[in-house]
Amino acid sequence: MKQRIGNIGRLNLMHATEESVKAIERVNNIGTVYYRKETAHLLPLLNAGNIGSCQEIPDGYHFTKGTLFVDADYLKSITEPLKLFATNDVVIDEEVTAEQLKQSQLQLRVNGQVYTPAHLAGAAAGFISEGTTELKTYEGAQFRFEKGEFRLTNAFLKTAAKPIYLVAKGMVRFAPDLDMELLKDKLYRLDVKGVLSLYESQEPYFHQKAGSLIGSQIEVIPDGYQVIEQTLRLNSRSIRRFRGGKLYTTAPVLIDADVTREALSEALHSIHSHSIIVCHEDVEDLIYECAPLLETEVLSYQHSFIYIEDEELWTNDQLKALEQPAHFIVDGQLRFAEDVQPKIVETQIAALDNLEEVIVPQTSLKGSLQKVLRVNKGMIETDGGNKKESNLNNLGELTL
Repeated sequence: MKQRIGNIGRLNLMHATEESVKAIERVNNIGTVYYRKETAHLLPLLNAGNIGSCQEIPDGYHFTKGTLFVDADYLKSITEPLKLFATNDVVIDEEVTAEQLKQSQLQLRVNGQVYTPAHLAGAAAGFISEGTTELKTYEGAQFRFEKGEFRLTNAFLKTAAKPIYLVAKGMVRFAPDLDMELLKDKLYRLDVKGVLSLYESQEPYFHQKAGSLIGSQIEVIPDGYQVIEQTLRLNSRSIRRFRGGKLYTTAPVLIDADVTREALSEALHSIHSHSIIVCHEDVEDLIYECAPLLETEVLSYQHSFIYIEDEELWTNDQLKALEQPAHFIVDGQLRFAEDVQPKIVETQIAALDNLEEVIVPQTSLKGSLQKVLRVNKGMIETDGGNKKESNLNNLGELTL
Protein backbone atom coordinates (compact mmCIF):
# COMPACT_ATOMS: atom_id res chain seq x y z
CA MET A 1 0.00 0.00 0.00
CA LYS A 2 1.45 3.33 -1.07
CA GLN A 3 1.45 6.10 1.52
CA ARG A 4 1.43 9.88 1.25
CA ILE A 5 2.73 11.71 4.29
CA GLY A 6 2.44 15.41 5.01
CA ASN A 7 5.37 16.02 7.35
CA ILE A 8 7.96 13.93 9.19
CA GLY A 9 10.12 15.38 11.94
CA ARG A 10 12.80 12.66 11.80
CA LEU A 11 13.18 9.93 9.18
CA ASN A 12 15.37 6.98 10.17
CA LEU A 13 16.92 5.22 7.16
CA MET A 14 19.62 3.39 9.11
CA HIS A 15 18.06 -0.02 8.44
CA ALA A 16 15.93 0.88 5.42
CA THR A 17 15.67 -1.10 2.18
CA GLU A 18 14.67 -0.12 -1.34
CA GLU A 19 11.31 -1.82 -0.78
CA SER A 20 10.56 0.12 2.41
CA VAL A 21 11.48 3.44 0.80
CA LYS A 22 9.41 2.76 -2.33
CA ALA A 23 6.36 2.09 -0.13
CA ILE A 24 6.25 5.85 0.52
CA GLU A 25 4.78 7.58 -2.53
CA ARG A 26 5.37 11.15 -1.36
CA VAL A 27 6.50 13.15 1.68
CA ASN A 28 5.93 16.90 1.68
CA ASN A 29 8.54 17.89 4.26
CA ILE A 30 11.21 16.10 6.30
CA GLY A 31 13.05 17.78 9.16
CA THR A 32 16.09 15.50 9.40
CA VAL A 33 17.07 12.25 7.69
CA TYR A 34 19.41 9.87 9.55
CA TYR A 35 21.25 7.19 7.59
CA ARG A 36 24.37 5.03 7.56
CA LYS A 37 26.94 4.82 4.78
CA GLU A 38 25.39 1.60 3.48
CA THR A 39 21.93 3.19 3.16
CA ALA A 40 23.09 6.49 1.62
CA HIS A 41 22.10 5.27 -1.87
CA LEU A 42 18.44 5.34 -0.74
CA LEU A 43 18.39 9.13 -0.28
CA PRO A 44 17.81 9.88 -4.01
CA LEU A 45 14.86 7.46 -3.98
CA LEU A 46 12.95 9.64 -1.50
CA ASN A 47 10.18 11.57 -3.20
CA ALA A 48 10.30 14.47 -0.75
CA GLY A 49 9.41 18.13 -1.22
CA ASN A 50 11.85 19.58 1.30
CA ILE A 51 14.52 18.07 3.55
CA GLY A 52 15.97 20.20 6.35
CA SER A 53 19.18 18.23 6.88
CA CYS A 54 20.78 14.82 6.33
CA GLN A 55 22.93 13.28 9.06
CA GLU A 56 25.15 10.25 8.51
CA ILE A 57 25.60 8.09 11.61
CA PRO A 58 29.26 6.97 11.54
CA ASP A 59 30.21 3.30 11.85
CA GLY A 60 30.51 2.19 15.45
CA TYR A 61 28.23 4.91 16.83
CA HIS A 62 25.03 4.12 18.67
CA PHE A 63 21.97 6.20 17.84
CA THR A 64 20.31 7.94 20.80
CA LYS A 65 17.01 9.79 20.90
CA GLY A 66 15.69 12.29 23.41
CA THR A 67 17.64 14.62 25.68
CA LEU A 68 20.84 13.12 27.10
CA PHE A 69 21.65 14.09 30.71
CA VAL A 70 25.32 13.64 31.59
CA ASP A 71 26.03 13.57 35.34
CA ALA A 72 28.82 12.05 37.43
CA ASP A 73 27.04 8.72 37.94
CA TYR A 74 26.40 8.37 34.20
CA LEU A 75 30.07 8.93 33.39
CA LYS A 76 31.16 6.46 36.09
CA SER A 77 28.84 3.80 34.64
CA ILE A 78 30.72 3.83 31.31
CA THR A 79 33.56 1.37 31.93
CA GLU A 80 34.39 0.62 28.28
CA PRO A 81 34.77 2.89 25.22
CA LEU A 82 31.34 3.99 24.01
CA LYS A 83 30.48 6.00 20.91
CA LEU A 84 27.15 7.84 20.95
CA PHE A 85 25.46 10.02 18.33
CA ALA A 86 22.96 12.23 20.19
CA THR A 87 20.22 13.43 17.87
CA ASN A 88 18.84 15.83 20.46
CA ASP A 89 20.15 18.13 23.19
CA VAL A 90 22.77 17.23 25.82
CA VAL A 91 22.80 18.63 29.38
CA ILE A 92 25.97 18.37 31.48
CA ASP A 93 25.26 18.48 35.20
CA GLU A 94 26.84 21.17 37.39
CA GLU A 95 28.39 18.54 39.69
CA VAL A 96 30.48 17.06 36.86
CA THR A 97 34.19 17.99 37.02
CA ALA A 98 36.50 18.85 34.15
CA GLU A 99 38.67 15.85 35.07
CA GLN A 100 35.70 13.49 34.72
CA LEU A 101 34.99 14.79 31.22
CA LYS A 102 38.63 14.39 30.20
CA GLN A 103 38.89 10.82 31.54
CA SER A 104 35.52 9.66 30.28
CA GLN A 105 35.43 6.75 27.83
CA LEU A 106 32.43 8.31 26.12
CA GLN A 107 32.89 9.66 22.60
CA LEU A 108 29.98 11.94 21.85
CA ARG A 109 28.73 13.51 18.65
CA VAL A 110 25.76 15.82 18.92
CA ASN A 111 23.19 17.05 16.43
CA GLY A 112 21.64 19.55 18.79
CA GLN A 113 22.63 21.91 21.57
CA VAL A 114 24.92 21.23 24.51
CA TYR A 115 24.06 22.93 27.81
CA THR A 116 27.08 23.08 30.08
CA PRO A 117 27.97 24.82 33.36
CA ALA A 118 29.99 27.94 32.64
CA HIS A 119 33.07 26.63 34.46
CA LEU A 120 33.09 23.53 32.21
CA ALA A 121 32.75 25.33 28.87
CA GLY A 122 36.33 24.59 27.79
CA ALA A 123 36.28 20.97 28.91
CA ALA A 124 32.88 20.41 27.32
CA ALA A 125 34.13 21.66 23.97
CA GLY A 126 36.87 19.02 24.02
CA PHE A 127 34.43 16.37 25.25
CA ILE A 128 32.28 16.68 22.12
CA SER A 129 33.59 15.09 18.92
CA GLU A 130 32.68 16.30 15.46
CA GLY A 131 29.05 17.20 14.90
CA THR A 132 26.58 20.00 14.39
CA THR A 133 26.24 21.49 17.84
CA GLU A 134 26.02 24.73 19.81
CA LEU A 135 27.45 25.20 23.30
CA LYS A 136 25.34 27.11 25.84
CA THR A 137 26.37 27.88 29.41
CA TYR A 138 24.29 28.13 32.58
CA GLU A 139 24.72 28.54 36.34
CA GLY A 140 22.41 27.60 39.19
CA ALA A 141 19.44 26.54 37.05
CA GLN A 142 17.23 23.48 36.71
CA PHE A 143 16.22 22.30 33.24
CA ARG A 144 12.77 21.66 31.89
CA PHE A 145 12.24 20.39 28.34
CA GLU A 146 8.81 20.64 26.74
CA LYS A 147 7.43 19.51 23.38
CA GLY A 148 4.16 20.25 21.66
CA GLU A 149 1.94 22.92 23.22
CA PHE A 150 2.95 24.29 26.62
CA ARG A 151 1.29 27.02 28.73
CA LEU A 152 3.58 29.00 31.03
CA THR A 153 1.60 29.73 34.20
CA ASN A 154 2.16 31.12 37.69
CA ALA A 155 1.58 27.65 39.18
CA PHE A 156 4.37 26.19 37.03
CA LEU A 157 6.85 28.87 38.12
CA LYS A 158 5.95 28.60 41.81
CA THR A 159 6.95 24.92 41.91
CA ALA A 160 10.56 25.71 40.97
CA ALA A 161 13.18 25.14 43.69
CA LYS A 162 15.78 26.83 41.47
CA PRO A 163 15.32 29.17 38.48
CA ILE A 164 14.08 27.19 35.49
CA TYR A 165 15.94 26.96 32.19
CA LEU A 166 12.99 26.20 29.91
CA VAL A 167 13.72 24.66 26.50
CA ALA A 168 10.58 24.32 24.41
CA LYS A 169 9.99 22.88 20.97
CA GLY A 170 6.54 23.53 19.62
CA MET A 171 4.07 26.11 20.91
CA VAL A 172 4.56 28.15 24.12
CA ARG A 173 1.75 30.35 25.41
CA PHE A 174 2.11 32.89 28.22
CA ALA A 175 -0.97 32.81 30.49
CA PRO A 176 -2.83 36.15 30.43
CA ASP A 177 -2.42 36.56 34.21
CA LEU A 178 1.27 35.58 34.29
CA ASP A 179 3.04 37.45 37.12
CA MET A 180 5.99 39.20 35.48
CA GLU A 181 7.84 39.67 38.78
CA LEU A 182 7.52 35.95 39.42
CA LEU A 183 8.81 35.30 35.91
CA LYS A 184 11.86 37.50 36.55
CA ASP A 185 12.59 35.57 39.74
CA LYS A 186 11.83 31.98 38.69
CA LEU A 187 12.70 31.80 34.97
CA TYR A 188 16.42 31.56 34.26
CA ARG A 189 16.14 31.50 30.46
CA LEU A 190 13.69 30.52 27.75
CA ASP A 191 14.75 28.87 24.49
CA VAL A 192 11.95 28.40 21.97
CA LYS A 193 12.03 26.55 18.68
CA GLY A 194 8.56 26.96 17.28
CA VAL A 195 5.98 29.61 18.19
CA LEU A 196 5.83 31.82 21.27
CA SER A 197 2.50 33.51 21.97
CA LEU A 198 2.32 36.35 24.50
CA TYR A 199 0.60 39.67 25.18
CA GLU A 200 1.98 43.11 24.35
CA SER A 201 2.59 44.03 27.99
CA GLN A 202 4.53 40.76 28.55
CA GLU A 203 6.93 41.17 25.64
CA PRO A 204 9.56 43.39 27.37
CA TYR A 205 9.89 40.91 30.26
CA PHE A 206 10.26 38.01 27.85
CA HIS A 207 13.19 39.62 26.03
CA GLN A 208 15.04 39.88 29.35
CA LYS A 209 14.89 36.08 29.62
CA ALA A 210 15.06 35.15 25.94
CA GLY A 211 17.71 32.68 24.86
CA SER A 212 17.82 31.10 21.43
CA LEU A 213 15.08 32.21 19.04
CA ILE A 214 16.54 30.62 15.91
CA GLY A 215 13.75 28.92 13.99
CA SER A 216 11.09 30.52 16.17
CA GLN A 217 8.22 32.91 15.64
CA ILE A 218 6.89 35.42 18.17
CA GLU A 219 3.15 36.03 18.18
CA VAL A 220 2.25 39.22 20.05
CA ILE A 221 -1.39 39.52 21.11
CA PRO A 222 -2.79 43.01 21.67
CA ASP A 223 -3.80 43.59 25.28
CA GLY A 224 -7.52 43.27 25.91
CA TYR A 225 -8.15 40.66 23.21
CA GLN A 226 -9.73 37.26 23.83
CA VAL A 227 -7.69 34.44 22.29
CA ILE A 228 -9.60 31.91 20.18
CA GLU A 229 -7.51 28.77 19.65
CA GLN A 230 -9.97 26.63 17.67
CA THR A 231 -12.38 27.09 14.80
CA LEU A 232 -15.17 29.41 15.96
CA ARG A 233 -18.65 29.05 14.43
CA LEU A 234 -21.18 31.74 15.26
CA ASN A 235 -24.94 31.66 14.74
CA SER A 236 -27.73 33.96 15.91
CA ARG A 237 -27.67 32.38 19.40
CA SER A 238 -23.98 31.74 20.06
CA ILE A 239 -22.94 35.25 19.01
CA ARG A 240 -24.88 36.69 21.95
CA ARG A 241 -22.09 35.73 24.36
CA PHE A 242 -19.96 38.51 22.90
CA ARG A 243 -20.64 42.15 23.75
CA GLY A 244 -18.33 44.46 21.87
CA GLY A 245 -15.78 41.65 21.93
CA LYS A 246 -12.19 41.84 20.71
CA LEU A 247 -11.05 38.51 19.28
CA TYR A 248 -7.55 37.33 18.42
CA THR A 249 -7.41 34.13 16.40
CA THR A 250 -5.22 32.10 14.10
CA ALA A 251 -8.12 29.70 13.48
CA PRO A 252 -11.09 30.13 11.11
CA VAL A 253 -14.15 32.15 12.14
CA LEU A 254 -17.38 30.88 10.52
CA ILE A 255 -20.47 33.11 10.64
CA ASP A 256 -23.83 31.57 9.72
CA ALA A 257 -26.35 33.31 7.50
CA ASP A 258 -28.83 33.90 10.37
CA VAL A 259 -26.46 36.41 12.04
CA THR A 260 -27.89 39.87 11.31
CA ARG A 261 -25.94 43.08 10.77
CA GLU A 262 -27.26 44.46 14.07
CA ALA A 263 -26.23 41.35 16.03
CA LEU A 264 -22.77 41.35 14.44
CA SER A 265 -22.20 45.05 15.16
CA GLU A 266 -23.21 44.65 18.80
CA ALA A 267 -21.20 41.48 19.40
CA LEU A 268 -17.84 42.13 17.75
CA HIS A 269 -15.79 45.29 18.04
CA SER A 270 -12.72 43.94 16.26
CA ILE A 271 -11.22 40.68 15.02
CA HIS A 272 -7.44 40.28 14.86
CA SER A 273 -7.27 37.25 12.59
CA HIS A 274 -4.44 35.44 10.83
CA SER A 275 -6.80 32.94 9.24
CA ILE A 276 -10.03 33.03 7.23
CA ILE A 277 -13.38 34.56 8.11
CA VAL A 278 -16.43 33.07 6.40
CA CYS A 279 -19.56 35.24 6.32
CA HIS A 280 -22.72 35.99 4.35
CA GLU A 281 -22.27 38.59 1.65
CA ASP A 282 -24.78 40.89 3.42
CA VAL A 283 -22.36 41.43 6.32
CA GLU A 284 -19.08 41.31 4.39
CA ASP A 285 -18.53 45.06 4.65
CA LEU A 286 -18.89 44.92 8.46
CA ILE A 287 -16.29 42.18 8.65
CA TYR A 288 -13.80 44.29 6.73
CA GLU A 289 -14.41 47.14 9.17
CA CYS A 290 -13.65 45.07 12.28
CA ALA A 291 -10.93 42.88 10.69
CA PRO A 292 -8.70 45.25 8.71
CA LEU A 293 -5.53 43.11 8.80
CA LEU A 294 -4.07 42.10 5.46
CA GLU A 295 -3.43 38.59 6.82
CA THR A 296 -7.19 38.02 7.07
CA GLU A 297 -8.96 36.41 4.12
CA VAL A 298 -12.71 37.07 4.02
CA LEU A 299 -14.70 34.44 2.11
CA SER A 300 -18.31 35.43 1.55
CA TYR A 301 -21.22 33.26 0.39
CA GLN A 302 -24.68 33.96 -1.05
CA HIS A 303 -26.98 31.30 0.43
CA SER A 304 -25.13 28.72 2.54
CA PHE A 305 -21.67 27.25 2.93
CA ILE A 306 -20.11 23.88 3.68
CA TYR A 307 -16.82 24.02 5.54
CA ILE A 308 -14.58 20.96 5.23
CA GLU A 309 -11.91 20.91 7.93
CA ASP A 310 -10.79 17.29 7.99
CA GLU A 311 -11.46 14.62 5.32
CA GLU A 312 -14.84 14.15 3.67
CA LEU A 313 -16.15 12.00 0.82
CA TRP A 314 -19.06 13.46 -1.17
CA THR A 315 -21.26 11.35 -3.45
CA ASN A 316 -23.54 12.35 -6.30
CA ASP A 317 -26.63 11.76 -4.13
CA GLN A 318 -25.28 14.01 -1.38
CA LEU A 319 -24.74 16.85 -3.84
CA LYS A 320 -28.20 16.37 -5.36
CA ALA A 321 -29.76 16.47 -1.88
CA LEU A 322 -28.62 20.08 -1.31
CA GLU A 323 -31.70 22.32 -1.25
CA GLN A 324 -29.81 25.06 -3.04
CA PRO A 325 -26.31 25.51 -4.45
CA ALA A 326 -23.81 25.74 -1.61
CA HIS A 327 -20.43 27.40 -1.29
CA PHE A 328 -17.75 24.78 -0.53
CA ILE A 329 -14.72 25.86 1.52
CA VAL A 330 -12.05 23.16 1.68
CA ASP A 331 -9.60 23.56 4.57
CA GLY A 332 -8.82 19.84 4.68
CA GLN A 333 -9.44 17.18 2.06
CA LEU A 334 -12.54 16.91 -0.13
CA ARG A 335 -12.80 13.68 -2.11
CA PHE A 336 -15.49 13.18 -4.77
CA ALA A 337 -16.87 9.67 -5.24
CA GLU A 338 -16.67 7.91 -8.59
CA ASP A 339 -20.40 8.43 -9.26
CA VAL A 340 -20.24 12.26 -9.09
CA GLN A 341 -21.44 13.77 -12.36
CA PRO A 342 -19.85 16.95 -13.79
CA LYS A 343 -23.28 18.54 -14.35
CA ILE A 344 -24.24 18.06 -10.69
CA VAL A 345 -20.98 19.72 -9.61
CA GLU A 346 -21.69 22.75 -11.80
CA THR A 347 -25.28 23.16 -10.58
CA GLN A 348 -24.96 22.29 -6.88
CA ILE A 349 -21.66 23.97 -6.02
CA ALA A 350 -22.12 27.74 -6.11
CA ALA A 351 -18.40 28.36 -5.62
CA LEU A 352 -15.33 26.47 -4.44
CA ASP A 353 -12.58 27.92 -2.27
CA ASN A 354 -9.79 25.33 -2.19
CA LEU A 355 -7.30 26.03 0.58
CA GLU A 356 -5.90 22.49 0.87
CA GLU A 357 -6.77 19.48 -1.32
CA VAL A 358 -9.54 18.29 -3.62
CA ILE A 359 -9.37 14.80 -5.11
CA VAL A 360 -11.49 13.83 -8.13
CA PRO A 361 -11.96 10.33 -9.62
CA GLN A 362 -11.58 11.45 -13.25
CA THR A 363 -10.07 14.38 -15.12
CA SER A 364 -13.43 15.41 -16.62
CA LEU A 365 -14.50 16.56 -13.17
CA LYS A 366 -11.56 18.94 -13.01
CA GLY A 367 -13.03 21.00 -15.82
CA SER A 368 -16.35 21.33 -13.98
CA LEU A 369 -14.55 22.42 -10.81
CA GLN A 370 -12.62 25.07 -12.70
CA LYS A 371 -15.95 26.68 -13.61
CA VAL A 372 -16.90 27.15 -9.94
CA LEU A 373 -13.39 27.64 -8.52
CA ARG A 374 -12.98 31.03 -6.80
CA VAL A 375 -9.92 30.65 -4.55
CA ASN A 376 -7.29 28.02 -5.26
CA LYS A 377 -4.40 27.89 -2.80
CA GLY A 378 -4.31 24.10 -2.62
CA MET A 379 -4.20 21.16 -4.99
CA ILE A 380 -6.75 19.47 -7.24
CA GLU A 381 -5.63 15.94 -8.01
CA THR A 382 -6.97 12.91 -9.84
CA ASP A 383 -6.69 9.51 -8.20
CA GLY A 384 -8.59 7.41 -10.73
CA GLY A 385 -10.50 5.80 -7.90
CA ASN A 386 -7.28 4.29 -6.53
CA LYS A 387 -7.95 2.74 -3.13
CA LYS A 388 -4.40 1.37 -2.64
CA GLU A 389 -3.17 4.51 -1.01
CA SER A 390 -3.28 5.91 2.49
CA ASN A 391 -2.56 9.38 3.76
CA LEU A 392 -0.86 10.50 6.97
CA ASN A 393 -0.69 14.15 7.88
CA ASN A 394 2.16 14.49 10.37
CA LEU A 395 4.64 12.09 11.96
CA GLY A 396 7.15 12.96 14.66
CA GLU A 397 9.41 10.10 13.62
CA LEU A 398 9.35 7.34 11.01
CA THR A 399 11.71 4.36 10.75
CA LEU A 400 11.89 2.52 7.41
